[in-house]
Amino acid sequence: MRLDLIKELYESPKYGYAGIEEIVRQLSKVFAIPRMRTKVQEILGNCLAC
Repeated sequence: MRLDLIKELYESPKYGYAGIEEIVRQLSKVFAIPRMRTKVQEILGNCLAC
């Protein structure tokens, strides 16, 4: 579920490909995800579009 949330926000038209800091900032407004920054970095690191 956490990875799905991160991917959905990261790939959304509003925040799409905004970078680690912005994605973490937006997620932390609504969710408390353990190791959030690490999870976001893992996804961004595996993004073929980036």
